[in-house]
Amino acid sequence: MVAIFAKIGFGHWLRILTGLLEVVGTIGLFVPRFTFFAASLLAAVMVGAVGFHLALLGGNPAPPIVLLILAVVTAWLSKPSVRSETQTA
Repeated sequence: MVAIFAKIGFGHWLRILTGLLEVVGTIGLFVPRFTFFAASLLAAVMVGAVGFHLALLGGNPAPPIVLLILAVVTAWLSKPSVRSETQTA
């Protein structure tokens, strides 16, 4: 991972930030109240991963694309409904 992020050229801070976002997102997936937001966060991270694979890194972008699809489906299935939020208020 150090070599991959060095090739991107943003320094080690991006590697650390990406790792923290992935850990926070993964933990959030296990908390029903935060599942939608965690999946959305992970989808955003995967959009960046796909972009870097296509623009700078080369190689096979399939793994981040699969993870992006899984994150989007998880976010879609766990999205909060407007009706349930107005009824609890």
